[in-house]
Amino acid sequence: MKKLSILLIGLLLVTGFVFAQDVTVKGDATLTFGIDLDAQSTGFQNAASSSIALAWLSGDESKGETGWIKLTGWKISYASADAVTVAAPTVSAGFMFDPITVTIYSAPAFAADNAVGFTWHADDDPADNVDFELSANNLASAADEYSETGTWYFEDTGDDPADRPAGAILVDSSVGGDLYFVPDTSAGDADTVGFQGLTLGVDLGMANVKLLVASDGTWAENTDNAYAFGGELSTTIDPLTLSAGVYAGPTDALDLGFTLGADAAVGPATVGLGFDGWLADGATDLDYDVSADIGLSMMGIGVTSNTYLWSTAGSDIELNQQVVLDLSGLAEGVGFTEKFQMINVLSALEWYSLTSVSYTTGGIMPYASFGIDDASVMDVTAGVSLTGFVENTVFTLEYAAEDIANSNGAITAAAKISF
Repeated sequence: MKKLSILLIGLLLVTGFVFAQDVTVKGDATLTFGIDLDAQSTGFQNAASSSIALAWLSGDESKGETGWIKLTGWKISYASADAVTVAAPTVSAGFMFDPITVTIYSAPAFAADNAVGFTWHADDDPADNVDFELSANNLASAADEYSETGTWYFEDTGDDPADRPAGAILVDSSVGGDLYFVPDTSAGDADTVGFQGLTLGVDLGMANVKLLVASDGTWAENTDNAYAFGGELSTTIDPLTLSAGVYAGPTDALDLGFTLGADAAVGPATVGLGFDGWLADGATDLDYDVSADIGLSMMGIGVTSNTYLWSTAGSDIELNQQVVLDLSGLAEGVGFTEKFQMINVLSALEWYSLTSVSYTTGGIMPYASFGIDDASVMDVTAGVSLTGFVENTVFTLEYAAEDIANSNGAITAAAKISF
């Protein structure tokens, strides 16, 4: 395998979209020297990443009668030795005759997520125990795979085919090797066409109403003549913003979804409430989750609370709770936060505390953090970063240990260039 030049791909794609209104280029490169205090081993690490993102709009959504098409979130990024990741864009298109807007692409998703919890320290994503999305059941043709998000690979002539990534699709052959594309199916079933339909929106002034209708695939796949329907309502009555949605379908295997959301800001306080309910395929036991976010900021002191509870398939209610205290506003340059988390409060309680401190002066920032959980596992980080001495470059010296009782940790020194 050899690296496919991110620069070449970027130039080709950007020149193919010369009508783009907004192109964002980002990149960074880091050299790190590390010492593993347990293994008494040392070494360098080279790392780099870059991305090109495109946003484009044709037509004017603010006009009373017009067609428009918008493309956002398209990105190609390089973050490893031999792969380029291509993130498919979000495309929206439609026409309007004020106050009615008809969105013809993309098709309705029939999904909502007003109730979301916090990210537990050992996880990567926020707790979200009710997966709320109507499911299309049809199958796609092979031609649809090229629109998937995925990774490009180049294989030299003579490389062992056994080393080729699983699921690789041959896109082009040239002197010296072959270009392959591997669809990323982690987000769902790559063989699903999905719903095909439209969204009808009406601006009523104080409220916006949307009606969603879609078939379970095209006329070629929807042999059961199954359809999905939805309705959404949003309104703002200062300082309160409300949203609600109801979704049903496909009609050959009925799923039902409900969602509610409310947000308000009054003086130094903010409040957010969310509810999602789900009945899958005619089930009688309601899956649901509820979240409540409360924040208060006064005199340089901030306190936020996130409460998340859920119940699935008629099971007992479970509860997660997080509280964050932020004293960073009390003095210039000082950073101090205390995060306390509890999960599965009503059954097998686990907790975690993370204290973080820092002080910034003249481009020098010493920092430290200390984490401990219910099993008395302690994580320690301490370091100093230097900015402003070389333009676009940050120098960092850090000591970090996970489970310090059983590990001596590691010391690293890094220089990172970003643009």
